[in-house]
Amino acid sequence: MRFRTTILAMSAIAGVLAGCGAPPTDEATPDQTAAATSFVGLWGADEAQCADPAWRFAADEVSTRGEVHCAFTQVTRAGDQYAVRAMCTAETPPAPYDITLQVNESPHVMVVSGGPWAGPIRLVYCAPQPAE
Repeated sequence: MRFRTTILAMSAIAGVLAGCGAPPTDEATPDQTAAATSFVGLWGADEAQCADPAWRFAADEVSTRGEVHCAFTQVTRAGDQYAVRAMCTAETPPAPYDITLQVNESPHVMVVSGGPWAGPIRLVYCAPQPAE
């Protein structure tokens, strides 16, 4: 009887340990990597425009005072560059666009290419995105 109790206890412990899964790793999932973005914040065409920044980047969207709003459907990071697939409304019905964000940390500047904007646009970082 004692042997049976020991076997049952060992089986229960093994079952609990098996359910624990693999130990955590330091690798980020693609969603976590996309969320940890260096482009999030308020941006302007130059430092003078930082008093009232025209560009507002979140991890999943961008909006400008020029009536452009893009909802990001996919963000892929490769080094300091982000390839973004987005649905944008720019004074027209929503349309799909590819956008490239090239971020330089020092000085903190970004070049926006593609999307509904004409030509590459150089932006300077102004401030963090305000909590809403």
